[in-house]
Amino acid sequence: MKVQLARCPDCAAALDAQAVRPLACCPRCPCAVALADGARQPSFRPRGDGAPLRLAFYLFDRESRPPLWIAAFRCFQQATRADLDALLTAAGHAPILEPAPLGALCARSPEQAARVALERQHDPGRCAPRLVSLAVFHDSDSVVEPVTGWRVLRSLLAPAPIEPG
Repeated sequence: MKVQLARCPDCAAALDAQAVRPLACCPRCPCAVALADGARQPSFRPRGDGAPLRLAFYLFDRESRPPLWIAAFRCFQQATRADLDALLTAAGHAPILEPAPLGALCARSPEQAARVALERQHDPGRCAPRLVSLAVFHDSDSVVEPVTGWRVLRSLLAPAPIEPG
């Protein structure tokens, strides 16, 4: 059996490369690497947002339409609760982004995110999505996203937000 340590192609930091994840994100620089083919994707955060607890999204910046947000995580939930990415899209959330380490794990690839967008009958447009993480915080056993007020039990998120450290 051969074990190979995954390293960031930009800064050589060790990547959290788990076979069940589509991307390995660098903890030190704004780079994510697709495990399937080694393709690099830059990662972003809203400007000035250094909050430690984060969720990952794919952001499709569509011309003349509000940005389209697709969760890079999965949320196992009741059908009556709106999806966070749908709420961010409906709100037209468009923060100013800057390159930054993602600080979150992904359960979807960019191609899967584009398929989810089409299933929801949103045209993702011709542009490639940007990998963006947004700050969340713990409130007891829940995770809360402050822009929309969306709240969910932490145990329903996969992967769950990772604690810094």
